[in-house]
Amino acid sequence: MSNSSSVPKLWLDTGLLIIFGSSIDAQEHSHNAIQIIWPMGHQSLLLNGAEYDSACIIAAGQAHSLTLELGWIILIEPQSKLGELINRGLAGSSFKRLDVTNQVQVSLGQEADITTVLAALQPIWESLNLHLSDFIHTHKYANMDSRIAQLQAHLNHCFDGECLKPEAWKAESIAQDLALSESRFLHLFKQEMSIPWRPYLLWRRLLCAVNSMQKGRSATEAAHIAGFSDSAHLSRTFKKMFGLSIRQASKR
Repeated sequence: MSNSSSVPKLWLDTGLLIIFGSSIDAQEHSHNAIQIIWPMGHQSLLLNGAEYDSACIIAAGQAHSLTLELGWIILIEPQSKLGELINRGLAGSSFKRLDVTNQVQVSLGQEADITTVLAALQPIWESLNLHLSDFIHTHKYANMDSRIAQLQAHLNHCFDGECLKPEAWKAESIAQDLALSESRFLHLFKQEMSIPWRPYLLWRRLLCAVNSMQKGRSATEAAHIAGFSDSAHLSRTFKKMFGLSIRQASKR
């Protein structure tokens, strides 16, 4: 995914990657994430031999190409609560148009947090008959199970210091540390975080790699810190998930 006139703004959080910008141009590709497109200007989306110019959802794994003059792109983990709700609405189809009549451009700085950005996308959620409270924790960890909140606090050290090593990420080890069986931990984690542990962990590792590169680490160093075998493994994983390279993402 490249641009010619201005660099898009990008927000990356567990289970969500959101881009707002102009001159977004992507050749035919597919990725593991569900994609929502909300154009504010001209759009040319080619999917299954047809061209579309309206707001829409593309199911995970569907090959498509996109030229977007200005607008929003939202990439969603299929196994997250939001992904499950969207897949339920897709009912097995690969594509769905969205009736979004509000085309007002929302001005958001890169410093805006993910909840603020999601709130700015309210017309999208309304078109899907969803509310923010359906799929995100608006009050952070206030009412979260204390064991999962403890794990979250531990993992968040990755963003302030050195990341936890890969051997510390095994569900069996974490469950033992929390005095839970592995099956109970996996159930409780999904219940509290609205995403299963394994895909959550992959998103966190990708976040860790991007964070490391933003701090000046090389792609190779970032890959090793985040538990990938090398920079090529990291790059392949990131592009398979999102359809753009990790270098493109870290620059935004």
